[in-house]
Amino acid sequence: MRKRLLRAIAHYSALAASPEPRDRAATRAVIERLLTEISFMQHERLIHLLVTLFFAAVLAMFFILSLLTADALILAAFVLTLIVEIFYVRHYFCLENGVQRLYEIYDRLLTNLG
Repeated sequence: MRKRLLRAIAHYSALAASPEPRDRAATRAVIERLLTEISFMQHERLIHLLVTLFFAAVLAMFFILSLLTADALILAAFVLTLIVEIFYVRHYFCLENGVQRLYEIYDRLLTNLG
């Protein structure tokens, strides 16, 4: 999904920064495609937010259990969940920033539309 997001940002940035004049119908078509792409990314962002919050809750549970017991298996589960949570937060951060960039491109296209 990250590759798709980066491709979309590059594609629509190039279209928004293009110096050649574009007719209103073509610009509106680009905006409609961009809005569809934004809606896909918003859905992906929501799903990853929910998964990230779920793993944060599981991480908190394993942390509390590791404080209450001295079981190595619970500590291993805590460390594994922490590693997964770090990667989910990193991925969610990329999604969030990417969607924000798509919003900026959308605003530029609207400005170009007049």
